[in-house]
Amino acid sequence: MILRSIPIILLALPLMACDGMDLGPDGGDEAGGGPGYTGPGGDDGTLNGGSTAASGGDGQDTPTADMNDGGGPQSIQACEYAPGSKVDISLHGHPSMAAAQYARAALLSDAHVVPATELIRSEDFLAYYGLTFHEGLPIDPVSLRWYQVGKAEAGNVDAAMELDFGTLPRTREPLRVVLLLDVSQSLSQSLDLEMATLRSLAKGFVTDGVPGDSLAVLTFAGDVKTEIDAGIDGNAGEYGGLPIDTVALAPRSGNDFKSAVSAALTAADTGGSVLGHVLLVSDGGTTIQEKLLSEIRSAASKGTRFSVAQIGVPLPTGPAPIDLEFLDQLAAAGRGATYYLGGPIDATRAFEQRFGASFGVHARGVVAHIELPPFLQAVGLPEQGVGMNSGPLGGVVGSGTLTPLRLGMRAGCTTIFDVTENSDLPVEPFKISIESTSGELLPLTEFPFVGTRGADAVSVRNDAILATALAIRSKNPVDIERARELLGLTMNGNCLGCDDLMELMSLLERIE
Repeated sequence: MILRSIPIILLALPLMACDGMDLGPDGGDEAGGGPGYTGPGGDDGTLNGGSTAASGGDGQDTPTADMNDGGGPQSIQACEYAPGSKVDISLHGHPSMAAAQYARAALLSDAHVVPATELIRSEDFLAYYGLTFHEGLPIDPVSLRWYQVGKAEAGNVDAAMELDFGTLPRTREPLRVVLLLDVSQSLSQSLDLEMATLRSLAKGFVTDGVPGDSLAVLTFAGDVKTEIDAGIDGNAGEYGGLPIDTVALAPRSGNDFKSAVSAALTAADTGGSVLGHVLLVSDGGTTIQEKLLSEIRSAASKGTRFSVAQIGVPLPTGPAPIDLEFLDQLAAAGRGATYYLGGPIDATRAFEQRFGASFGVHARGVVAHIELPPFLQAVGLPEQGVGMNSGPLGGVVGSGTLTPLRLGMRAGCTTIFDVTENSDLPVEPFKISIESTSGELLPLTEFPFVGTRGADAVSVRNDAILATALAIRSKNPVDIERARELLGLTMNGNCLGCDDLMELMSLLERIE
């Protein structure tokens, strides 16, 4: 069982910061264009607009009506930031039924109990926000996910944040992307997915293109072949004028991995006139020599990044598991990102919908870290999970060696709320510090939530715990009945830790 390491009350809470900052790219507009903007905040002249880790939300310390109605976070606001600046964003608010909905465990299990309620998996809570620029441009949703840096058991509670965002065309530098496709025999059943990756990448260029963009497509097995090498014309159809339909992928014999990578790095090198980025698409399993890694590092130091996407080759048991060593070695050397492509939808998310994240982020020198609060430091970081495909797989801000986290919950109810009389539930803010080393401002305004459906026995159990926490605090008969219902469903279904659930039921009886 992977229930451990994160208090779910921290996840389903409003995130506010920089309320008083000017969000206009030209420095003269206010942050009022995005829907849901609530007006300026602090006026102390500091970068964070006077907001603190404990400020924001509705300013109340008691449950609000919208929580009892199953509400929750209404918006998330952040501000743009200048080179060398630091922005503190605080997560804060109240645990409620919304927490059970938005921050439920993202664990796979047989769903013996499926409640008739809309639930959002915790990774979806973190992964999906809508992004609106003040100019009203149609921008794809932003993605927010967490990555562990180091080992929590060694006392290192740092984490990095994946932040996907749409880039305004005038704020992105031209890109020279080389798509390196592995067509060796081991990928004979996955060539359609490689074509889907090519199409998604071309569409991403068209959506977020600037003059000077170009794409080269190289295929390799025992040899290397250039399929496409052309500039992108955003006005020339859905693929930007690229002759995608002329590419007919077919498996070839051999596998000269080193020569292929070297050829791709050479093709991406423009002598500094535009930024280069190699995206390798392969099934992994290749032993990588240090000499090749040194070549990738050298190219990265000169401005050519190297990212790698692993194809989930079909196996009798499902898609092949993720090859972390293969992904991490290459992406870390190339200062790039890692992706796992289990199906066409993953390619669409990463390279069409998240084009700005997969390539623009790395061109802009963004670094993000999470400063964990004492309570979360005490219980540790979430446990890692591998090969999960829910949520977008956009580019990682920072090192490509970081592994996505699965957000679990601690099983013991006492780590989630305090049941002592008249006590407030613990509300621990956690702060995200974002530093920019680029010369561009990134105008982020409003982030409304998007929901998905999902349910399992573990989530029902956690919903029951959160519902009981709300009922104990509010003493509202509706909340008490809802908590009783969820506890009953859990204990009659796949009971995970019935002893503490019985204790929760006893607590409910005391307040009735």
